[in-house]
Formats: sequence, structure tokens, C-alpha cells
Amino acid sequence: MAEEELRIFIQREKIRTMKKDLRALGEKETQKKKEEILEIREKKPAPSREEMPEAERKRAEELVMKLAEIKKKEAERGEGEEEKIKLEREKKLAEEKIKEEEKAKEEGERVHEQAKRKDEEERERKFAEERILAEERREEEKKKEKIIIERGRKKEEKEKNIKELEEREKVIEKELAKVSEEKIPLDLRKDEIFQKIEKIKKEDFEPILEEERKIEETKRKIEAKEKAATIFEEKQKIEKERWKIEDQRLQIENQRYTVEDNIKTFEVQLRECEINYKQIVEKEKKLIKEGEEIKKQRKSIELLKKKEKLEKELEDSEKQTALSRGELSTILREKDKTEENFNNTLTKERGVEEEIAKLEEQEAEAKLPDQLREIESKRRELSSQRRETERRKWELEDKKRKIEIKEAEIKEEYRKISKKNEKLREEIKNIETSLNE
Repeated sequence: MAEEELRIFIQREKIRTMKKDLRALGEKETQKKKEEILEIREKKPAPSREEMPEAERKRAEELVMKLAEIKKKEAERGEGEEEKIKLEREKKLAEEKIKEEEKAKEEGERVHEQAKRKDEEERERKFAEERILAEERREEEKKKEKIIIERGRKKEEKEKNIKELEEREKVIEKELAKVSEEKIPLDLRKDEIFQKIEKIKKEDFEPILEEERKIEETKRKIEAKEKAATIFEEKQKIEKERWKIEDQRLQIENQRYTVEDNIKTFEVQLRECEINYKQIVEKEKKLIKEGEEIKKQRKSIELLKKKEKLEKELEDSEKQTALSRGELSTILREKDKTEENFNNTLTKERGVEEEIAKLEEQEAEAKLPDQLREIESKRRELSSQRRETERRKWELEDKKRKIEIKEAEIKEEYRKISKKNEKLREEIKNIETSLNE
């Protein structure tokens, strides 16, 4: 109420101010007209009515009439504006009151609807909770009933199968003993192969390396002498010595290749023994695990745990399978690239050899020393290129062998993992069948 009274008071003050402004405006116009009349009078003494010219008399009368009309309009305007403002204010108050009533009505309906909806939601929630509780009670009763039946069934199976379990335990013990016996020759074979490899390295490989080192040292000395020689005959003699030492190096390298191949053969045999040994160990582990499961009487809950364990193992194994596929793809790409580089190197080697052959023909036909020396210089340069190409070829050949070994290892690992996955799936399927019986 206080706010409404304040608003009405402010509105009244606005009306008073407006009326004052209108009066001031009227007074300005009246004053202006008066000043015009006074100006006329100052210019000429005011004559009497009879003495005024007709035009001036009419003009004075018009001014008086206009002045009266202005005053009349001022009065009418003030009363009309005040009435209009009053009506506008009353209309605005009525509209605001209607809006407030409508707003209060809408708010009441909203609160009512909200309370109604809240009550309905609460009823639905309670109904849903009761339904869930009832369903949980039914499920709980079913579980209890199933547990009782399962316990009874297990008890009967335990009494029925106890003899079979004991017999199976005996079989497992025999198989474990057999596995232990199978591991003995493999251990001996691994030790034997390892000793052979060490013996070859010590008696054959290391002496060859030492001999190769000596040959390389001799070759470096000869090359130094060759570089320092200035007399043609002396240089030719030194070059022949270098050829001889190069032939010796070739022979010792071939010997080293033979020994290396021999070592690799034994290493392959050693890996095969290790694979067989690992399979036997895995078999031994599985037999032990089976024996433990039998001792636990293969309870349903243990079967479920085993199933989950195998599923996780299968998941990890499948991830390993994917990794193996990725590794195999990578090694095959590397193999193709190495093969391409190897073929390019062979092509380059053949080109260099053809150029050397041409120079050697020119060398045989050369008669002038300067011409011969120039040809020999070109041949030496090409020989150096050929050796560099041959070294690159050897590196690529060695890389190819390593890649092939790695490829075989990955494929073998992939095969074992796939076989393991197949076996894991079969075991999981068997457990699921047992759980559903």
C-alpha cells in the first residue's frame, strides 16, 4: 500500500508540473503578443479608437481576440490533460491489478500441479520400490532354493564320484612321474648342445677371429707400403702381396662362415629342445592343476572361478595374438624392403664388375706407362667400390638371415598361441556345459 500511495503522489506531482509548464507556455505566447502591441504603441502614440486607421484597428482587435482564445485553450488544455492522465493512471492500475490476479492464479495452479505431480511421482516411486523389493525377494528365494538343490546334488555326486576322483589322482601322479622322466633327457641334451657351442667358439671360432685380425693387420701394413711406394716394379710387387693376403682373408672368412653356420645349427637345435621342454613343463603344470581341481572336488563355484580365469587368459592371449600379427606384418615389410635393397646391391655389384672387366681388358692392351697407370687408378677406385658393395651385400645377407629367423620365431609363437586359444575356448565351453548341468 505504501508503494502504491507513493506512486500516486509522484503521478500527481507530474501533473502539477505539467500544468505549470503549460501555463508558462501560454504566458510566453501572451507576453509575446503583448510585446508586439507595446512595440506598435511605442512607435506611435496610441490614438483613440476614432483616430486609428482602419487596418491598425482591425489588427489590434485580432490580437485581443487571439489573446483571449489562447487563454481559453490554455484552460481547456490543462483540464483535458489532467483528466487524460487520471484516466490513464486508473486504466494502468486496473491492468496491473488484473495481471497480478492472473499471475497469482497461475502461480496457484502451478503450485497445485507441482504438488499433484510430486504426489504421483512419490506414489510411483514407492510402487516401483515395492515391486523391486518383491522381485528381489522372489529372486532371493529362488537362489536359496537353487543353492539347497545344488548342495544336495553336489553331495550325491561327491559320494558317487569319490572313487573316480581317487583313480584319476593316481593317473595324474603317474603322468607327472612320466613328465619328470621326459624332462631329464631334454635337460641333458640342452647341456650337451650348449657345451658343443662353447667348444666350437673356443676351439674354432675364436682362433679364426684371431687369424682374421692378423690378416687384417698385415693387409693394413701392405697397403701402407703400397701407398708409400713410388717405383713401378716395387709397387707391382707390393700389390701382388696384397692380392695374396686378400686371398688368405677370403679363405679365413669362408672358414668363419662355416663355423658360424655350424653354431647356428646347434642354436636351432637348442631352441627346439627349449620349446619341447617348455611344452613338457606346461603339460606338467596342467596336470598339477587338474590334480588340485580334483582334490577340491570340482565344486560349482570353483568351476566358475576357473571359467573367469580362462576367459581372462584367453582375452590376454588374443591380445598377444594381435600383437604377433602386427609383429609378423612388420617383419614381412622389413623382409621385402631388405630383399629389394639386396637385389639393388647385386645389380650395382654386377655393374661395377663389368666396368672392372673392361678396364682389365684395356690394361692388358695398354703399352704406355702413363696410360697403364691411369687405367690401374680407375680399376683400384672401382675395386674399392666393389668391396664397399660386397660389404653392403654381406650386411644385407646377414640381415636377411636374422629376419628369416625372427619370422620363424614369430610364426611359431603365433601357432602356439592360436593352439592355446583353441584349447582355452574348449575348456571354457566344457566348464559352461558343467555349470548348466
